[in-house]
Amino acid sequence: MPSSEMQRPRYEGLQTLRAIAVLLVLTYHAAARTAQILSRNIADWGRGRAGVDIFFVLSGFVMVYSSLRLFDDPYGWKIFLERRLARVVPMYWIATTIKIAIMLMAASLVLHSSLTPSTIFLSFLFLPSALKEGSGLLIQAAWTLSFEMLFYCLFTFILYFRLSLFPVMGIVLSCFTLISFLHPQSSSSPLFFFFNSVIFEFYLGMLIARYCTGRFRVTRVQGMAIFSLGISLLLLLPEYPTIPRLFTMGLPSAMMVMAIVLLEEYLARPAKAILWIAEASYAIYLFQMLTIQIVPTLLKRIHYPSVTLSFIGCIFVGVASGAVMHHGVERPITTWLRDHLRVRHRKFIHQP
Repeated sequence: MPSSEMQRPRYEGLQTLRAIAVLLVLTYHAAARTAQILSRNIADWGRGRAGVDIFFVLSGFVMVYSSLRLFDDPYGWKIFLERRLARVVPMYWIATTIKIAIMLMAASLVLHSSLTPSTIFLSFLFLPSALKEGSGLLIQAAWTLSFEMLFYCLFTFILYFRLSLFPVMGIVLSCFTLISFLHPQSSSSPLFFFFNSVIFEFYLGMLIARYCTGRFRVTRVQGMAIFSLGISLLLLLPEYPTIPRLFTMGLPSAMMVMAIVLLEEYLARPAKAILWIAEASYAIYLFQMLTIQIVPTLLKRIHYPSVTLSFIGCIFVGVASGAVMHHGVERPITTWLRDHLRVRHRKFIHQP
């Protein structure tokens, strides 16, 4: 491997953002499940949803930064798609299957889902069956994966036809975003689900990967100022229904990601606990929706409806269940698939 390749920054600071993002989402869902099951009036901290926007920006960044060598490879599109599907699909299908089993055996533990043949079929294909956030998928939080899959398909299309990545992706995602501004989503067709301004957050991450990885430097103070402004806007900027989420959560998330990338040379390696949560973030994100309601449900049955205990317990159970699934299921599956695909990709490279 060339020395220049070995010296590429790893941007481990982004792992801290990944951990923050999943904890924000978990916090939001913990509060929501506590309120719903215990029927208590507690503050709905909608800003926890911003963890999703951080994930979208990170995804756009990672797709570009980790795929630079694939653009000159005739099999780059195949390698890219296989890697992404191997990373995302197995755990999602496992989570969906578990959700179906729970709905069949203990329907009282399930909130906001209906089990029909069409819902099952569309869920396994990451396709929405409703317009709202949640999109009718059996795993409610997986509505974000529908956008991820669309992004992967566009990226694969560009690699396959050797198109210019940034102009083509910019035009396509801008069109989706513009339609979301102009269309009130009054149509009953779930396809309009994809016309959402959040889709442009992927492109913000792509731009960060292109222009902020070694092209210019900032001082520590400048980088911290960008990060502080981003997180302040993310947490404090009022939400208005008429203002697209791209502006209230997407742009602040992009500022935070950009700041961490620019501050790479100043940042120490994240603590082991942070790296541990970041590595398990995908499993935590998927399986928290299947497990956290256990806590408020149990508290309700023993007639001890403590909001604080429920909230803390939901976060603990969400992290713990995700960590178990990551170490016991996701990591072995991912390792096996990665090794298997590495052999396949070597065959691609050595084909005449």
